[in-house]
Amino acid sequence: MFKYDKHDDCFVCPAGQKLLRYNHKKPDDGRWRYQVERKVCQECRFFSQCLTSKTRGRQVSRNLNAEYVEWADGCLGRHERKQLMSRRQYKVEGSFANAANNHGFKRARWRGLDMVQIQNNMIAAIQNIGKLLRYVGADGKLTSAAMSTKAFFKDIARVLHRLFSIYAMYERMLSYQRAKPVYFR
Repeated sequence: MFKYDKHDDCFVCPAGQKLLRYNHKKPDDGRWRYQVERKVCQECRFFSQCLTSKTRGRQVSRNLNAEYVEWADGCLGRHERKQLMSRRQYKVEGSFANAANNHGFKRARWRGLDMVQIQNNMIAAIQNIGKLLRYVGADGKLTSAAMSTKAFFKDIARVLHRLFSIYAMYERMLSYQRAKPVYFR
């Protein structure tokens, strides 16, 4: 088992040799690479068990975020992590499926990063409002606060829809004005 030495930023093999990082630029694939020269490996007693390459020495890679992964592994046991991941499947993924199937999260309605962010924020707000509206009183009816919230947000939705349609018309007008005139000879 190769052990990582944080102080020297290297791995130490079972025979005690150091595998040094050989690429000091930030990697594209998110992993640092460590290796030792083949000459050193050939003299090792674990050579036949450890090395598979015919030209290079032993190589090991380490994720850029490995320290965070190790920290997270120390916080929860394996069983607890599996429980949380299975809970995530029906909690978080269900929220995304609801947004995609019921609120138009699959496609952007408007162009531009700002407009798409506004659309996503509106979808999230609608989902949160839906959660709020699920609170009912002891008699099975919506509480008065939920009823007034529902009416308020219906009005807000109408206003936002009107604002977006006005904005879309304004953008179309600007695009026509920006177009250069064509002169015929």
